[in-house]
Amino acid sequence: RGFACPLVGHPGMSCGATRKKTVLVIGDTGSGKSFLCNLLLGRSAFRSHNSRGSVTRECALDSQVDAELGVEFATIDTPGFNDTRMTNGAVQKLLAEWGSLAPRVGAVIVVIPPVRFNQAVVDLLNVIESVFGDRVWAHSIV
Repeated sequence: RGFACPLVGHPGMSCGATRKKTVLVIGDTGSGKSFLCNLLLGRSAFRSHNSRGSVTRECALDSQVDAELGVEFATIDTPGFNDTRMTNGAVQKLLAEWGSLAPRVGAVIVVIPPVRFNQAVVDLLNVIESVFGDRVWAHSIV
């Protein structure tokens, strides 16, 4: 099936790359999503602070090319659920807009802070499934 890349023209992104690995990072505000994206890229590409307050306001993509391996590795950082500045509905809408990337996303990482598995976590997982469909779990790390 065809796929129109919404990121054409984005610095460092080439949707025609044959060896590209893309990871979508989702979770609550303050759980460390941006920090994890930076860690995966090996550099500070996304604004990150040690705070329970929100830092990321919209979905953002950055990538790093490993010339030795011939792989372009991209991470998509997302605003958090239970955000201090936007509603969960607004975050869900942003994720749905980026859902068109799903054919290109090789893995979804759900970042959960070190708390008990509670109803808020269950609600978050249900929202992810409602946005991306039940096939998302075949490519997810929680």
